[in-house]
Amino acid sequence: MAPFPQKHLMAHEKAPLGRPSEYREEYCAMVQDYMAQGYSLTAFAGSIRISRQAVYEWIGLHRAFGDAVARARSKSPQARPPVMN
Repeated sequence: MAPFPQKHLMAHEKAPLGRPSEYREEYCAMVQDYMAQGYSLTAFAGSIRISRQAVYEWIGLHRAFGDAVARARSKSPQARPPVMN
């Protein structure tokens, strides 16, 4: 008998791998506010002390965050073409 109780996973269960995500739902509103001020997504990542790579991964993993980033990019001052007189 093992010294500690063992939990055996069923074939269809998967053990979580790696560190837990630092993602929080409030980042959706925060990224929109931050990018509306003209900052980039990379700058947002730095402001919350998360790697740029992790933030880009969240876009694919969390639909709400991906949608928020898309809205923020479309409203960003950088997304608007210059006005010609």
